[in-house]
Amino acid sequence: MIAAWMIYVTLFTAAMAGAAHAAERALRLVGRPGRWAWLVAIVLSGVLPLATITRAPVIPSSAAVPEPLHGSADQPWTVITSGLPSASALRVPLATTVPIAAGTALSALDVPLRLLWLAGSIAWCSLLLATAIALSRRVRRWTPTVVDGVPVLVSHAVGRR
Repeated sequence: MIAAWMIYVTLFTAAMAGAAHAAERALRLVGRPGRWAWLVAIVLSGVLPLATITRAPVIPSSAAVPEPLHGSADQPWTVITSGLPSASALRVPLATTVPIAAGTALSALDVPLRLLWLAGSIAWCSLLLATAIALSRRVRRWTPTVVDGVPVLVSHAVGRR
């Protein structure tokens, strides 16, 4: 269900951008640099969605779901005794994944979306690499100098308004 995950990531990233924008304005009001809010938002937008990409098993919608009191030796179990008499314990399987019904409308988009995601990622990484190479070539032509005791590079065209 890559489509549902992509929608989740898009909404999560939009929320992070909104939070970073608000944090940047608040930081600038108190005289602090706002770039750190954007750094945190970018890192969270990249790391947290990847933590959710764990694939759940696909179960046909007609498959029978096992009873919670039954299980196999390889399935993890937890014992719940809270609120129950101490002599009896209810064995409940731990929920490590959420089953997704096969054949949903969004699951039909999985392969094309994965290919599109891969192509977009390759294009984006190529653009970043080309930009880094172009910037490193430009930096070689800039004049090193010192302004207020701080070493800087001065260019004639970059950074003008």
